[in-house]
Amino acid sequence: MTVSLHTFVDLYSKALTTLDNILTKGAAFAASKGVSEADMLNWRLVAT
Repeated sequence: MTVSLHTFVDLYSKALTTLDNILTKGAAFAASKGVSEADMLNWRLVAT
């Protein structure tokens, strides 16, 4: 099976669109809970 550059770009584009939607929904959820954008910038997915 050959993979062309067009295939890679199409998959990458779909992944970025999905990520945009997830981040938009997350920001809307945080805003509905009264969390500021400054607080969101300090959030971590993994404890350090």
